[in-house]
Amino acid sequence: MVAPRTVRPVKGKIGKARKAVSPIAPHPESELKTQKSRAFDRDFERLCRERRKTIASYQEFLKKSRAPVAPESVLPFPKNLIAAAIYQELVDNPTHDRRTDLEIAYVQLESFIADKEYWILSEFKNAGILAQELAATGDPNNIAAAVRLLKKTKGDIAVRIQERISRKMRGRLKQIRKLCPEVRLAFS
Repeated sequence: MVAPRTVRPVKGKIGKARKAVSPIAPHPESELKTQKSRAFDRDFERLCRERRKTIASYQEFLKKSRAPVAPESVLPFPKNLIAAAIYQELVDNPTHDRRTDLEIAYVQLESFIADKEYWILSEFKNAGILAQELAATGDPNNIAAAVRLLKKTKGDIAVRIQERISRKMRGRLKQIRKLCPEVRLAFS
């Protein structure tokens, strides 16, 4: 507990009364710093709770999700917020007991793509399945229809999307592994 400050009037050189501070009372600036420190600690703890809640929600979502690629709009929080939360958790707690799970979750964020791109991939996948079924019949008309179907879909765009997802996942993995290489060796 902080002792209250005692203030007493003192005569100065000019004869005016001025206030003198007792040497045993805390300095007003140190009290202000202590208050700011407490406020910072409260804010920091609140941010840590929110970060862990974001990560937990995302990990729970991943457990329920079965698709290798999904639209970004289905995530429980914005993709960049989840990425920042996981990254910061690993910075603050490099020896986190679930570090590998967090790294995987961080990398998996790249499998959540813009809705428009997701629908291009879905359309291409479905067209591929239908084309295989048509071609499997052996009927030349069906085979020709399968070829037309595949040409109609945006296959080249779908392939580029998949390549970009893969490239970004590798980039995230490198980024997270550079974060704390000495800890990484312990978990390998």
